Amino acid sequence: MILVEGAKDVSALRNIGIDGDFYTVQVEGGPVKAAEYVWRSGRQAVILTDWDRRGGNLARSLRENLSSLGVGYDDKVRSDMAFLVRMYCKDVESMDSVLFKLRGLSDGSI
Repeated sequence: MILVEGAKDVSALRNIGIDGDFYTVQVEGGPVKAAEYVWRSGRQAVILTDWDRRGGNLARSLRENLSSLGVGYDDKVRSDMAFLVRMYCKDVESMDSVLFKLRGLSDGSI
């Protein structure tokens, strides 16, 4: 289960080939409901919120709520992505355009 902030995040991730079961935290009720949803599913979560201050606060709240329910989670993907693309964008919804631009640069087409 991939926890993202909103629908634009889902769209951007799908555009770059990431498919999975997404839960849009901001649209579907916040971190408490997200944690409960993952807990009911019996699965683990991948936290993939933006790497700005708001996204960091949301990630912290998700970690706390998931932990309180004994749900496993991975937030390393978020920190790795932030490290790799922070100089190009601050949010998940921009990832597809950044990746497409970088691919174009590496192909010599831009």
